Amino acid sequence: MEAILDNDNLLRRVPFIDPNYVRDDGTLTSCAFQLKKGEYGLSVNVERLTSYEDSIQDIHRFRLYYLKAQQPRELGLECVHDPQPANYAHALIKGEITKKISRVLAKSAKRIAYPD
Repeated sequence: MEAILDNDNLLRRVPFIDPNYVRDDGTLTSCAFQLKKGEYGLSVNVERLTSYEDSIQDIHRFRLYYLKAQQPRELGLECVHDPQPANYAHALIKGEITKKISRVLAKSAKRIAYPD
């Protein structure tokens, strides 16, 4: 298990062709940071443990956005390394993720210019 530092970039893969997640201007909606049914944390990758290519998986469906780990922590959330068999970089943002917190995270997230 790796310690996640406050200045670590956490990569979030977002379906960019769905207007429920990404607005026309490229900014995220709160849906990009809401838990889906059965999830107990927001799935992210720790940037220093992976590549953009591995994190995005399908450039025709997804784009990457990042947050500094400090941002969710300032909202009372935890950032926990959660390595998976096929993805050592996997981590979770855990805690009470309300609609308001989802909006703040979405507003804070910055797009990574990959693959374009």
